[in-house]
This record gives sequence, structure tokens and C-alpha cells, in this order.
Amino acid sequence: MARTIYSTIILCFFYFVSFSQSTLRLRNNTAKEIYTSYVVWNNDNECWVSKGWYKIKPYKYEDFDLGNYYGTVYTHAIQHGVSGDIKWGDEKLFCINPIDAFEIYYAGKLNCENTTMFSSLKVSNGVNTYFFHP
Repeated sequence: MARTIYSTIILCFFYFVSFSQSTLRLRNNTAKEIYTSYVVWNNDNECWVSKGWYKIKPYKYEDFDLGNYYGTVYTHAIQHGVSGDIKWGDEKLFCINPIDAFEIYYAGKLNCENTTMFSSLKVSNGVNTYFFHP
């Protein structure tokens, strides 16, 4: 009896721990690869932090472990093409590095040389998916 109760408690613990994590899933629903970036709030520094670039193949996705983060995440993507670039993001400007990988603190406050528009997504525990559609 005690063993059954103990086993049940352990299973419940792992069940709740597994769902207390937030995952940002960025899904490419296009026929070409895209490069994505996202922005999260950093409580320690009290600022927005932009991170990029992450290549996502056509009709695939990438998962980003956000730990116990919940709230607003901003996303952006770009797809390079012969006739020009296609960009996703239409709500808020954040700093980026247009060429190299980046992690920029105070991305919402800096007077930076390169900014781009991001769209918002509310995230909570579990998998939170943002779709980049053609």
C-alpha cells in the first residue's frame, strides 16, 4: 500500500515537472528554408533579449527551451529569395544583427543600427507553437 502511494506521488511529480517548462516551437510552413529569431524578457536584467539566427528547413520546426518562462515572446523570420526577401513580424521593433548569430540584451531600448519587426505570442507551460505561413 505504501509503495503504491509512493509510486503515485513520484509519477505525479514527474508529470507536473514535465509540464512546468515552456517550449517555444517555431514552425516553417513554407517550401523554402527560413532564418528565425525571437525575443524574451530577462527578469534578472529587466530587459528584452533578442536571439537569432536559427535556420529552419521547409515544413520543419525548431524547439527552444524557455525554462519556466511565461508571458510574451516576440518572433521574426526572414526568407531570402531571388526576387527579394520575405519577412515575418509586424508589431514591435527590436535590435538584431542582420548577418551573424546574436544575443542582444536591452534589444528594445538600445539605439542600434539594425532593427526589425517582431510579432508577439503569449507563452505558458508546455509547447507554444508559432507558424510562419507563406
